[in-house]
Amino acid sequence: MQVIGGRFVVDPSWSLYQGEISKVVRAVDLEDAMAKVAIKIFDKDAFQQNIVIEAFARECESLQKLSAHDNIVGLIDIGRDADTGCSYLALEWCDANLRDHLAENPERSWEAFYKRYGADILDALRFAYSQDVLHRDIKPQNVLVNSEGRACLTDFGISKFRRYYRPGVTLVHFKSVPYAPPEDTSDFPDTRDVYSFAVLCLECISEGALPDRAAVMLAATSLELPAEIREILIRCLSVDPALRPANVVALAEEIEASSAKAITLAAVTRDIPVHLTQSALEAMRVEGHLSSSDQAARQIFKELNEICGIDELDGTRLQGDRQFALLTAEFRFRAVIDETRHALTIIGLSHQNPSRLERQRNKAWQPLLRFIPNTPRGDEAAVEWLATEFDEFLTGRKVLADQLAIVSQGVV
Repeated sequence: MQVIGGRFVVDPSWSLYQGEISKVVRAVDLEDAMAKVAIKIFDKDAFQQNIVIEAFARECESLQKLSAHDNIVGLIDIGRDADTGCSYLALEWCDANLRDHLAENPERSWEAFYKRYGADILDALRFAYSQDVLHRDIKPQNVLVNSEGRACLTDFGISKFRRYYRPGVTLVHFKSVPYAPPEDTSDFPDTRDVYSFAVLCLECISEGALPDRAAVMLAATSLELPAEIREILIRCLSVDPALRPANVVALAEEIEASSAKAITLAAVTRDIPVHLTQSALEAMRVEGHLSSSDQAARQIFKELNEICGIDELDGTRLQGDRQFALLTAEFRFRAVIDETRHALTIIGLSHQNPSRLERQRNKAWQPLLRFIPNTPRGDEAAVEWLATEFDEFLTGRKVLADQLAIVSQGVV
């Protein structure tokens, strides 16, 4: 029977976890009713002694400052085992790391993952930052999940302290791919945790591991994400650290602002007046095998109000006759803003492949709208709002494409 520090009895039935600098064993605490604990042992013979000492010192100092936070692993004891001469930390026991936990309990949407785990992890990083601690090794394996399902940040062995310089051993060469940013040194050290948090989030909602930066960037562009969240994460991953949010506090503020905006927008439905031309009505009557124009009109509004994305019709702006593509489940409608009627006028339609329409909608603007039959007066304010908001969407999409081009320069 192995007893560490005269207090912690090692559980031989549990396979130890072996890292580069330390190993972790499960034990029971003789001073706390045999409660399970994790013992992190810094093996004096496993690595260069000066590096082991530095990693132990950093983790001790970090956890003494931070472990009171609910989402940072709790520190129970610090000591040196008399029998082995190894320094150790006794830590709160957690059942699994986040990677293994999500393999059994997946969260594939951004909203579900961030609400359940991401917000807590970011709050822990924000608290650490307020105490001048940069984690510098954020990855799913360094987030534990306890028996209550609470995420707990752990492993501060290569953490860094912001407000003072301590001469000694550098641990800069310890970095985990693909979670660490590509730069080896940086004038923006606070952005390293920003980069790593973005990678962690993308991997956790992906169906598999992301082995390298190319896979990370593919996930950033292909996963189903809210548009503003995608833009934030892509900036986090920039090869130029100056383009990332400045630190985890700024990142949290951006995500919170995006979420608040999404809630506000979701609560607002705009009524958009629609005028139907005879050619559009006749096209729907033929496509839908309908007997009257009234039936065709009802079918058009049914299509528009079930699901609809809005995009530019290719090439029409250059011709000076700007037309919109309204992309529904089965049809692509051609529309223009009629400044005389103060309405959106449908001038044509065509039946399209539903899979192709879905791909097009994913790239299009999808506001919360209700399309209604136009009245003689129309609604000038509504169509002006539609044009302005759509132009803002196009600008944002172009900015995102430009940012992605810059970020992708670092993909190898």
